[in-house]
Amino acid sequence: MKGARTRLFPVLLLLGLLFVASDLMAQATELTSADRLALLYTSQLDFDEDGEPLVKVGIVDGLQEVSFVPQGAITVLPTGPGGPELELPAKKTYTVKLSQGAPGSYRHFIVLGRASPDDGELLLATRGRWDELGVINEVLEIGSLFAISGTMFDSRESLLVTQGFSDLDAAKTRQAELESLSGEELSLHSELAEYPSATLELTGAGTDLLLRNKDILWVDLGSYEVLVKDVPTEEGKKADRTYNGAIILSPDRDGALNLTNVVPVESVLRGVVPSEMYTTAPLEALKVQAIAARGTLISQIGSRHMADPYNLCDEQHCQVFKGVGAANDSTDKAIAGTRGQILFGGTRIAETYYSSNCGGLSETADSVWGLQERGYLHAHADQAGAPDRSEPPSEKELATELRSEPKSFCNTQEYSSGKNFRWEKEFSAAEMDAVVAKKAAELGHVEDITISERGPGGRVSKLVVVGSGATKEFERELTVRKLFGGLKSALFVLTIERDKDGKPKRFLFEGGGFGHGVGMCQTGAMSMAKEGSSFTEILEHYYGGAVLKTLW
Repeated sequence: MKGARTRLFPVLLLLGLLFVASDLMAQATELTSADRLALLYTSQLDFDEDGEPLVKVGIVDGLQEVSFVPQGAITVLPTGPGGPELELPAKKTYTVKLSQGAPGSYRHFIVLGRASPDDGELLLATRGRWDELGVINEVLEIGSLFAISGTMFDSRESLLVTQGFSDLDAAKTRQAELESLSGEELSLHSELAEYPSATLELTGAGTDLLLRNKDILWVDLGSYEVLVKDVPTEEGKKADRTYNGAIILSPDRDGALNLTNVVPVESVLRGVVPSEMYTTAPLEALKVQAIAARGTLISQIGSRHMADPYNLCDEQHCQVFKGVGAANDSTDKAIAGTRGQILFGGTRIAETYYSSNCGGLSETADSVWGLQERGYLHAHADQAGAPDRSEPPSEKELATELRSEPKSFCNTQEYSSGKNFRWEKEFSAAEMDAVVAKKAAELGHVEDITISERGPGGRVSKLVVVGSGATKEFERELTVRKLFGGLKSALFVLTIERDKDGKPKRFLFEGGGFGHGVGMCQTGAMSMAKEGSSFTEILEHYYGGAVLKTLW
């Protein structure tokens, strides 16, 4: 096959041929367009020749054109693998422009709750609560059963959702209404009803190349890398980024241009791990981060971006992926040293959550997100040999803890994240009214705040705000943090200072940690590694009970 590409290339390029898709190619494209698009949207796992899973990562959305510079010869497959091939030379700037873009059609659901298929009780309890609020709901099943190297794992999940909306704005409006009604932060789940479409045009600087194709262009990079120009970043800027594997150009949800990178898992990790932990961290901590990131990556396939032509995005919503150009020698070593290793909890890939600093107390997933209890995600002090906690500390105990700096793996100034071990945030009465009004304007002036529920690790999972206009309950760790303008964590005690008339004058939050506190404490893991702990010992401390398996 490679020889055929080599013969095709000089004929097309040396003759300076204006290459437009032939009638035969157009027919092939037309006949297989739906099938080829279906491959982009499928949640099934594909593998490379070494048995390593391939992942489709969305890199660019919403553009009308994108340019890239391959470092080696590339093969363009207008109709995808198995169809006609066109070999093009290295180090040319190629541009793909989109025209006649038409958006797809979708169904948008508001997610009211979620549970694994074997946790019917949690789903029933959640459903009962929304039934009481008069919200019509139904259950959607997402995810799949997968097998890698003979090991089966289950990524299925049951979503409790509202009735679907065909209009995204209408879904978002209803989402805001339900968030106000429930005091919870909700999310949207979208599913594809009809594919988007577009015509794609490929040109090459300094050549007479012109290739037009409907809906999809697949570019095989071989063993070389490609520089994609002006990739939008989360900071609102643009950056040139380097990728390997293959790239696919297709229309996105709105009929604009999407570029997706099809790449082996380990290559994705080369661009992910440096974004998730300091590259100067000890090797054993980086190994833990690599294992956690690998499990997160695989477990999300089939449950994220089901309305998009890729499995995962390159942003924090999935995991930040800046391409292989972000790779670092130290993280590469950690990734190679744990190749194919994933933690399991039973038949499911373990949910290897992690946060920057746990403040000395880790938390359970059920108290933070309302998920079924995970036997390997414990609440305990971030100390050697600390027992698991099943009950929350008293307000007095927690206040004493947070107003001191006890010995803890994450109580360190060695890493900048250690500075978040203890923190304070203060609001005047007027400032509190203003910040709460952004989430619940109906409350009016804030008169009192009562913490009504904490997780066994001390994080607030439920509180009540009494206002001059209404009283409202808020649930879930992230909802609480956002209510008060983005607290570093929900591990805090609150003191309300009042004037002589009993009206609030000052609100003081005294807290610990940065993030949700579930699973690995990254600061603590780095400290453990520096003190001589192996990556397996660190895994046992933060994910005790999960089983490490090598799948490729």
